[in-house]
Amino acid sequence: MKKATPEAAEFIAVLLHGVTATHMLYLLCKGPGSYAKHVALSELYSGLDDAADKLAEAYFGCASLIEEYPGTKFPTFSTTSNATNYVEQLYEYVEEKREKMGDESHIQNIVDEICSLVSTALYKLRELA
Repeated sequence: MKKATPEAAEFIAVLLHGVTATHMLYLLCKGPGSYAKHVALSELYSGLDDAADKLAEAYFGCASLIEEYPGTKFPTFSTTSNATNYVEQLYEYVEEKREKMGDESHIQNIVDEICSLVSTALYKLRELA
């Protein structure tokens, strides 16, 4: 069994922080166009929560347990005006760092599911909100 890496710990931590960040953005929705944002962000934070957990557990089956998660820089939100930007940054992070989770096909399939979830939210935020 391979040893869990700090890079994998960071990847999972960013996803888990993404759940909290998108949930906060969801709670800030108000005004014109807010229903579409509300729905898109709700689907994202609930789906991302399940997907991050699924990814972590599958990774633990291939590597040792992660013993320490790094702190990540957490944004401050006061409106949903930067919601699309935050979700775009999350998508870019996942695409750029996905190899940090290893090359097992089932792990990368879960990362693909995460990319699909985030890109669907981007579509809804850009085109429906």
